[in-house]
Amino acid sequence: MTKPQPLQTFIIYAREDFAHKQQLVLHLRPLIQNRAIKLWHDGNILPGEEWEKKIFEALSTSDLVLMLVSKSSLNSDFIQQKELKAALAQRERGQTTLVPIIVGHCTWQMDKILSGLQAIPDKKGRILPVTDTEWQNTDEAWTVVCKEIAQLLEAPKEDQIKAIETAANKTKKQQHKSVKDTSNHNTALKKFFTLSTLLLCLIIGVFSTIKIMAPKANKTPDKEIMAQHQPTIINQEKQKKEDAKATEKTPDKQEPSKELAMQSKDGAAKTKASKQHPSKIPNQTQQDAFKNNNPTKTQPQSSAPNALTLSARINEGSQNVSFATGETIELFTQVNKPCTLRILYMLADGQMILVEKDRIVNSTEINQQIEIGDGYEVAAPYGKETFIILASTKDFPTLNTIEEDGYTKIIEPTKTLQKIRGIKPKVYFQQTSIHIETKE
Repeated sequence: MTKPQPLQTFIIYAREDFAHKQQLVLHLRPLIQNRAIKLWHDGNILPGEEWEKKIFEALSTSDLVLMLVSKSSLNSDFIQQKELKAALAQRERGQTTLVPIIVGHCTWQMDKILSGLQAIPDKKGRILPVTDTEWQNTDEAWTVVCKEIAQLLEAPKEDQIKAIETAANKTKKQQHKSVKDTSNHNTALKKFFTLSTLLLCLIIGVFSTIKIMAPKANKTPDKEIMAQHQPTIINQEKQKKEDAKATEKTPDKQEPSKELAMQSKDGAAKTKASKQHPSKIPNQTQQDAFKNNNPTKTQPQSSAPNALTLSARINEGSQNVSFATGETIELFTQVNKPCTLRILYMLADGQMILVEKDRIVNSTEINQQIEIGDGYEVAAPYGKETFIILASTKDFPTLNTIEEDGYTKIIEPTKTLQKIRGIKPKVYFQQTSIHIETKE
């Protein structure tokens, strides 16, 4: 018997509401672990990916859209003009359910769209913002939010859509009235243009009659006019040819090249380590294969002299490989000069964790394989996951982390992680990633 697929769930939120988004993710953890939902937010975007393209790819396949409503999201042009508009279009086609979650006091009930949808959390028949003081604390409010989402998931998809359709009918009536008014306005415009056309034809007819009746004036023959202007035309053509020759002789100015700073997002990897099995220690043949055929997809290396280069592999020796629970993943890197390594890991649920904070590579370790840690044991959650390996000759910025469930989790907002760039050309920086899949 096949298990039901989890609902693809997308979160829309303003960057000022990042803390509220984190609380929602934490309270939804039981639904994620029970495979009732599969959560996606902009924290899932990897370094170097086109963030807007990834957002709308995830949104287009979502079954459920949770929108955190606050004064910040109501004033965000990107949310109002792009994300919300796309979500509403999918909702109209019956492809997704849109649920507003009111996180702060704001004028959401004045919004024609949001006021027509059933919002949460509900307290005794009233929609009460998560931050309202009538709740004992925000945990109580988020618990109510998650219970209401769970109830929505238990209902058939048709009932999910009907649950938020009642107030939407009011919006449709208003739109119908607006269309009717527009139709009347268009009819009036048609009458106006018809009368204007008739009047214009009448005026043209009168002037044509006057022109026919008037005596013809003496005109210079066309050949004489051409003869008068011929010298001017020849001079203009001659000047154009001279200008073209002068342009060909003048070399184009070349724009000075600019070295682009590499960018990376901080993430993390699982820190449950297991002892390395002797059979998995790379031998000399594996080392040669690593040098000659690096399986990872590395960033383009700088053409500057003495530039930093970086490559990495895992013990399976190729990309997109699978590991089962309890198996050990071993990570090896290689650089060409002394630097600092930082290893991040993105879990299947989108959480970034820190595997190796700042591994110093000295001059005796360059141009040879470096094993990172003692291996990493596969554990839940399972799915597509990614190692992100960063190398720099400059110290990395400090990250805000928290120890939880045996992981060193990164609690930086996505916007803050993107600030790890702007490194000066004299300081070399490289990054690469390895994609794997874990399963039970």
